[in-house]
Amino acid sequence: MQERIMTAQAAYATLAGSVGELEAQVRRFETWEAEKQRYQLEELPPGILMYRLKAGMENGEPPHKICANCYNKGIKSLLHNRGQANGLTHWRCHSCGFDEKTGTFITPQRGNRGGGGWMAS
Repeated sequence: MQERIMTAQAAYATLAGSVGELEAQVRRFETWEAEKQRYQLEELPPGILMYRLKAGMENGEPPHKICANCYNKGIKSLLHNRGQANGLTHWRCHSCGFDEKTGTFITPQRGNRGGGGWMAS
């Protein structure tokens, strides 16, 4: 009889732990579902998708974009603007490795220097 009680107690402890884990997962899911509502999917040329923070949903955060790959996995990962050049903006996600440029490439113009440079004699 005592062995059955011990077995039942062990089973109860296992089930109680499982219930606690499931409750934590539900809380994380509910939190993420609420967080997702703050973002809107946008497409930037040449067809790169990312999520941007909706106007009025800042809650003290600066405007930013998050990675669409990570968003779809339930992760909020900021896209880092690595710089702009020739009409392109370079974006990087440190969580999944997303690394792309958006915008339209603009060929740099060569300036007419009028022959007054260092090579003029």
